[in-house]
Parts: sequence; structure tokens; C-alpha cells
Amino acid sequence: MRSIPHGFPRSAATSAAGSVVPLAMVAPLATLIALCTVAAAPAAEPQRPAIPKIIFDTDITGDVDDVLALAMLHTLADAGHCELLGVTISKRNPLTAEFTGAVNAFYGRPNLPVGVSADAPDRESRYLKLVKQEVHGHRVLPSPLKDNNEAEDAVALMRRLLARAPRHSVTIVQVGLGFNVAKLLASAPDDHSALSGRELVEQKAASLSVMAGAFEPIQGNPRYLEANVRNHVASMQQVARDWPATVPALWSGFEIGIAVPYPRESIRDDFRGTPWHPVRESYLLHSGPDHDRPCWDLTSVLEAVFPGKYFGYSQRGRVSVDDDGFTPFSGAANGRDRYLTMNAEQRKQVTQALVRWVTAPARVDADVLLTNAMLHDGAGSPPVRGNVAISGDRIVGVGAVLARGAAWTIPCDNLVVCPGFIDLHNHSDSGIVEPATRGNVNFLLQGCTTIVTGNCGSGPVDTGAYYRKLDELGAGTNVAHLLPQGSLRGEVIGVDRRPPDQAELNRMLELAEKAMQDGAWGMSTGLIYVPSSYAETDELVAIGKAVAKYDGIYASHMRGEGIGLLESVGELLEIGRRAELPVHISHFKASGRDAWGLVREAISKVEDARASGQRVTADQYPYIASSTSLDATVIPAAARAGGRKALIERLDDSEQGPALRKQIAASIVKKDDGRAIRFARFDRHPEWAGLSLADVAKSRHESPLDVAVYVARHGGASIVNFSMNEEDVRRVMQTPWVATASDGRTYSPGPDRPHPRFYGTFPRKLGHYSLREQVLPLEQAIRSATGLPADILQLRDRGYLLRGLVADVVAFAPEALIDKATFDDPHQYSEGILSVLVNGKVAVHQGTPTGALAGRALRKPRENPAPSQP
Repeated sequence: MRSIPHGFPRSAATSAAGSVVPLAMVAPLATLIALCTVAAAPAAEPQRPAIPKIIFDTDITGDVDDVLALAMLHTLADAGHCELLGVTISKRNPLTAEFTGAVNAFYGRPNLPVGVSADAPDRESRYLKLVKQEVHGHRVLPSPLKDNNEAEDAVALMRRLLARAPRHSVTIVQVGLGFNVAKLLASAPDDHSALSGRELVEQKAASLSVMAGAFEPIQGNPRYLEANVRNHVASMQQVARDWPATVPALWSGFEIGIAVPYPRESIRDDFRGTPWHPVRESYLLHSGPDHDRPCWDLTSVLEAVFPGKYFGYSQRGRVSVDDDGFTPFSGAANGRDRYLTMNAEQRKQVTQALVRWVTAPARVDADVLLTNAMLHDGAGSPPVRGNVAISGDRIVGVGAVLARGAAWTIPCDNLVVCPGFIDLHNHSDSGIVEPATRGNVNFLLQGCTTIVTGNCGSGPVDTGAYYRKLDELGAGTNVAHLLPQGSLRGEVIGVDRRPPDQAELNRMLELAEKAMQDGAWGMSTGLIYVPSSYAETDELVAIGKAVAKYDGIYASHMRGEGIGLLESVGELLEIGRRAELPVHISHFKASGRDAWGLVREAISKVEDARASGQRVTADQYPYIASSTSLDATVIPAAARAGGRKALIERLDDSEQGPALRKQIAASIVKKDDGRAIRFARFDRHPEWAGLSLADVAKSRHESPLDVAVYVARHGGASIVNFSMNEEDVRRVMQTPWVATASDGRTYSPGPDRPHPRFYGTFPRKLGHYSLREQVLPLEQAIRSATGLPADILQLRDRGYLLRGLVADVVAFAPEALIDKATFDDPHQYSEGILSVLVNGKVAVHQGTPTGALAGRALRKPRENPAPSQP
């Protein structure tokens, strides 16, 4: 680190010529310019390769100009002006290798070798901690290196790179202590080369570009002691003494870097298009937003890559290092060394060049590049304009990033690009493995890239077999699965309404653990459905504890979504507390006119629990109607015990039948005498699709009760139930811990009339409610469909537009995004979704499905980081 001497301000003034000059440097700079103008003329440019090969030796811990210099080298290499061979680090900090690897990966060179010295001097840092920073559990700057142990030894790396290089082709850019270069010069032959270090440098190096020393008076002090020398005098003495006389050394003194401060306006303005840019974030952590940081290290990089283009040179001579760290220069006609000089015009050109190359976009190897989009990251942040680069199945660049090679460029002008939508509540358990519907087109055209099955307590219990089938067949979207408690109970106990005995409970616990070991993400219940509803709270807590051992969640269609809503929420919270696992409310709503408004009290109840530290979330579909079976809607759960045959026997029983009919009739009355219930599908009478229960009763000259009993006797029917209040729907969707979910399933158009949520959930939330009705900001609506469900599920590699995450990405036209499906005509695909990528493969292009079955079975990792509150 180059420390600014006492008395130098941490701000800058503007000279009459308009260039930025540190206030305390104005007077000394005039003398410097005069000296430079005289000294620069006779100097000849050193002979170096047209495309230098660079080993960057840095003390990337203290001063932030090391980060800017490394960024410059990457962008210069992208432009073909140099070849970056590797980075070695001359100070020690536990995060140096990890941070450097993260910067290299950001610029598309994750495999660039990094070397550290275990015995280098220690150094604290203000900005290296950036590599540990996370957004909702995701590293903002992922690194290929976990710690210093994964890096090479610095000197061994230098020797390896030099040994492989052509003669006189490598420039070592030393911008920190002389520690590594001194050790290199003193190194013995090894497996990389039979030459000593000094011999290896003499044979393979073209030059040394070093930021060290001071060669002009600083604030009137003729013996200014520059930090790179002063902090490790012995090593810099060795470098000055032992660097081969035949290899030129160019020294950029303290006076050069202090004369070209990096403009704070560039940090403020030039990185806006890139979330979590390492240059901006490091600069702000180190220097703050109101400081023009001197560019010491950057000047050595600029000279190494463009020798003689931007700076003048002193006469030839020799730099030596005194014991106190001062660097006297002695002129000699055949001298090895020169130091850089700079006049006023050069200073302007240098500043412009530094800003140009520091702010140049990163270039990465990419297969697909989505360009010029409004980027929403999934975290609810304001959008930025930029690109998204995808290589294989991963996002490798976000923001001001370009692609190397022949990437498939997808123009996204005037489009929003965001993470693919995650449907937390889906019922495609069987359809996603059937040939006609495994493509999941109705959800791809909503922008969905992942669905969660096993909801409402129903679905495959053998998670491993289910996942293997998905792996074998492929699917249009990814599939994550929840253990369905109702099906689990049915497999062990059947449909009897009774508690399990100990053997049965043990068997359910065994199957639950097996499902979690096979990669289930938690457990679901459907506590209005048979046989899920027959489980008491203690039974659910016992199974929940088995799920909690694997960091799973508990998602529940609660026992009551009507006037019993608050009691049902209370049971859910109790299960979560006792089982010690996160709880999630499925399709959060108040159902039935007599329950309207209760969601506000339920929200308060949940927020009290969240405030106490309990992890509680919910999801919602943005409609005023629900959809389920007619039986579950109007027939008490107790009457459905034992299955349909037992139900019919109760209806026919002389004692039970009349009482049961009375209960069913009362339920129908609460649903506007059957006018609020609309048939979606009834196999015995497909022509009833779209008609209300009251309409059918009228056409048959029967009562709605008679029709309901008839349906129950003949296999049951799917219905749509208009039971919610629009104000409640809007209030729930504004709640920040409520995700968007469909409660639908993969579907193909046909004669039935399913709920329009099968085709329109996500475009309705974003297009209708957010963009048109402005019920909630677009960034919050997108978060409810992306980052929030990923956080709820603890899905660690999706849900955000971040480098290193899986490339599940959607692009949509905001002015055109809308659901077309209606209750009267539900088989209409949504509009406005133009591109969908699933695991990096294009599944929708220009609004048309490609037929790709790029989805995967998503297995929950056995070890998951500790979850935070979503």
C-alpha cells in the first residue's frame, strides 16, 4: 500500500486547465513538469515484445489501486494488448487468494493461476471481505479458490510461468513489496527449470515494471520514503541489486501516481450497469465515495502494456535502495534503470487511459449473451441496464459484460430480464412425467423454470424413484419435490380416521427420512383432504422433526381457510415451533364471505411470529377463485373417511344420511346457493364444464344438494370456487414474505374448464397487478416469483441474476406481458414472455417453445447453509 504522506488531502481540486490535481501537489507538480520536459527528450523506448506477457505481482490487501490495476490488466488482455499469465501476491491475508480468484473469475478468467507466499508479511484489508459478502445466501463475487491453501506458492508459480515462456517475452509488473521478486531472484533450480532464479529472469524476462520509490521531491521533501520500499527494505534492496543488468527496469515513483488520482465520478457513474462490480465495491469499502484515489499501481500496468506511449523517461542509470528506504538514482549511459516522468499533457492522457481501461466491460467466454436489457436481480433491487452472459448452465456475467467468441446473441432492447420464475405450489406430480405434458408449456410461457410438486399432501412418496424417472424422461422445467404427508399416511395407514399406532408412526418416520435423504425439500400437508386431515398436531410434529433434521420446510394447506383461519395459522406456527423447522402457508387467503378481512389479522399473527425469530412465509395465486374437488368443498372431511365407497354408504344410511345432507346443503348455501361453484371437469358429464352448480341444478330440475350428491356418487368433480375478496387478494400480494405460486399443473388445451391460474398466474401478478394496476412495484413482484421462493425453499443455486448461479433466466416485454386465460376461456397461453432459458438451454425463443426438455430433478443438498429469514 502506498500511504499518502501527512498533509496530503483526501480530496482533489481542479486546475485551470481542467485536470484533477491533488491540492498539495499543485506547486511541486510545476517543478516536476519542467524537469520531465527536459529529461524525457533524449530517452529511447526500451525494446519489448509487441504483446507483452504479464506476471502481475501485487500486494492486493491494503490500497485499492491494486484492484483497479488488476481490473485494467484483464480488460487490456481482453482487447489483445497483453497476455495475463498469472497473479502473485506479496502480502499475506487469509482472503487474498480467494479475493483475487473472484476478481479473475469476474473478468472471465477463473482458471488464471494465483500464487501466495506463506511467509509474506501480514496485512489487514478493508475490502478483501467483499469476497464473503452475500445477497440472500449467495456470494456476490464467487471465487474458484476457497482459501490460500488452494493457491500455488508464489515463487514456484513465477518460475513455472517463466520456464514455459519464450525468451525475453515476460514483463513482471511489481506493484507491492519486493518480497516475491527478491525470492524469485534468489531461487534455486527446481522441476520447472534447471536455471537459478536470476538466470531464469535474465533469459525469459523482457522487463520489470515496478511501482516503488520516489525520484522527485514530495511536498518539498527530497528524501521521501515510499511505502513499497520502506515496508520491506531488504527485499527491495535485493531487487535493485540483483535484477539482471541486461533486463530493463522501469520505475514508477510515488510522484507519478499521486499526480493522477482516479476520479470519484467514474466510481459513481461508470459501474452502474453492473451489480456488485469488484472495482466499485472495493473502492467504496477502501476509500469511500468522496475521494479521488491516487493511481500508483495503475501507472506501472499502463507502462508495461504500452511502453513509451504515455510517459516520458529519465536518463538511463541505476536505482539503489538505502537502509532507510530512500531510492537514489544515479545516471549512467548504459544503465539498466529508468524512472517514469510525466508532463501536464501526458497527465491528462494517462488519466483518460486509466479510466478507459478500468471501466471497460469484462469479457467472458459465453454460449448465450442477452443484451441491453433492464436487469432485475431477484432481490428486489432497482433495475439496471446491461447484459447477461451464460456459459453452459451457469451465469458468468451480469451487467456491463461482453462475450468472447461466437456467442448466440439475443437482443433484449426494451425487455426485462430476470431470474426464471419458481412456482412453489404446483400439482404436476403425474403430468410432468407423462409424454403429452412433460414439456410443461403452459408454465414455460408464464416464465416458469422450476416447479415444486408434492403439495397439499398429495404426490409420490418415493422421492428417489420419482426423481429418477424425471432424470430419465426429462421435463420442460426443473422439478423440486416435497414429501406429501397425506400420501405418506395413506401408504402406511390407508384412509382410516384414527391415530397411527407406534409401528405405523415409526414406518412413516422411516419413509420421511428416506424421502429427505433422496433429496426432498420438505414436507407438505393438505389438512382439508383425506387422509391428510386425519393427522393430529402431534403426529405432524413427529414427522416434522424428521424433516427438520435435513433442514426441510413444512408447507401446509391448513385445516381451515375460512372463519377458522386464525386457529389454523396458530396450529401451523405451533408445528413449526415444536418441530423446529420453517413453516410455509400454501395459497394464503380468507375463503368465504364470512371470512373476508381475516387475512389482515392472519398477517399480523404471522408477523408477530417472524418478529420473534420464527421462519414463516406464504404463497398466493392472484385470483379471487380457488379450485379443488367438489367433495372437499362441500362435504365434511369426517364423511369422506374410508374413501368414496364409505362416503356413499353414509349417504345411504338411514341415520347418517339425512344429517350429512343437511351439512352439505348448509355448505352450498354459504357458496351463494351454488352460484359461486363452477364445474371445471366432471368425466361423467363433460358438458357441465364452465357451468355453476346452481346452473346444472336448474337445468336438471334438481336442487344443488341433489347435484352435489350425484357427483359424489359418480367419482367426484373438479370445480372452481369464487370465494375470495379482491381487497384481500391485493393486501396479501403486497406482503413482502408472500411468494407467487399457481396451485396449478402442467396442462394441454381440451374441452374442460380448469382454473385460469394453470395458464396465467405469473403474468397476471406482474402484468395485471404490478405493471397495469400498480398494486406493487415490479421489482417486488419479480422478487415474489424468483428470489423469495428460492429463499423459502433454501434453493441455493437459483432465483437470482448473480454470477455463478444456474442460468434459469426469463426475458419479457413489460408492455405486452399479460395473462389471457379467463374463467370462461381458460385454455389461452400468456403473452409477453419472449425468451426462457432453463439450465442455460433456450426453452422459449421469440415467444415460441423450442421443445427442449432441459429441466432437471432438483435434489436438496444433504448439507445446506444455515437459512436466514426470507
